[in-house]
Amino acid sequence: MAIEIVYRVTDRNGKVVGEYMDSKLANIIDKRTDVMYEIADKLIATGLDEKLADSAAEMILESRHDFMELLKSVKDIPTPKVVAEGKGKTEDAPKAAEA
Repeated sequence: MAIEIVYRVTDRNGKVVGEYMDSKLANIIDKRTDVMYEIADKLIATGLDEKLADSAAEMILESRHDFMELLKSVKDIPTPKVVAEGKGKTEDAPKAAEA
């Protein structure tokens, strides 16, 4: 008689994504599935249809290296410094500009 250990990965609806003999591979697939759903949830929160959000999240994961390269090139916008009147020190400018 033989004993086999099978790692079953399921999605958030309980549907089996895959069954694996290797624990490391199962963990990779599980993490990938979790991240895909996190991305999809954020897209759904913006008003995107659930099916379209799932497809977009999967596409983002498949092209993640391209997206990461693009995102690395984006810099944060620096907060402008203003000189306080009569003090000679710099302070952070207010976050919202008044018109």
